[in-house]
Amino acid sequence: RALNALTMFTSIIIDDESKARTNLRNLLNSYFEEVEILHDYASPKQAIEDLQGNLKVDCIFLDIEMPEMSGFDFLERIDRSKIMVVFVTAYSSYALKAIKQNALDYILKPIKISELKGAVAKMQDRKRLMTQRSEQDIYASSVEATIQSIKGKTSSKITIPASNGFKIIDSNDIVSIKA
Repeated sequence: RALNALTMFTSIIIDDESKARTNLRNLLNSYFEEVEILHDYASPKQAIEDLQGNLKVDCIFLDIEMPEMSGFDFLERIDRSKIMVVFVTAYSSYALKAIKQNALDYILKPIKISELKGAVAKMQDRKRLMTQRSEQDIYASSVEATIQSIKGKTSSKITIPASNGFKIIDSNDIVSIKA
């Protein structure tokens, strides 16, 4: 199947256990061509440095209990405004806290492929929603800029095509424009 920017996800894995990182990477590579793993980290601190640098990701697969810092501590140190978080942990006791952190999903180890499929489906839904909102914001900004541009002209009159010719309207009378 064809993949495009709307269906592709860049992601990273953060887990202090090497075998857990390898297992998750293998599952994602085997079952989900739409998920591109850019890097996996044993160190949350290194992931923070990269994310504060040039690394841009759509999703983070994040363990919770790690010796350097917890997954929750990690989240407090990054800009999550456009990043989805899927917790992958051996502990069910953190589920409520993960929900309060606005996690996209919470997967218990050992990982079941059905749960991973559910998380990827949620990623697709969220990315589609984020893209739609972004397009609406761009459209709204464009309309606002057009109105401001019209109002800033020396002539406050604009010509609008109509069914029987043209109408001349004072731009100061424009409250909104709908197409």
